[in-house]
Amino acid sequence: MYNEIKQILCSFSPVKSL
Repeated sequence: MYNEIKQILCSFSPVKSL
């Protein structure tokens, strides 16, 4: 589940690559 959230956040802010 967390992976999905992380991917969505990365999609919105690709600059913040966690």
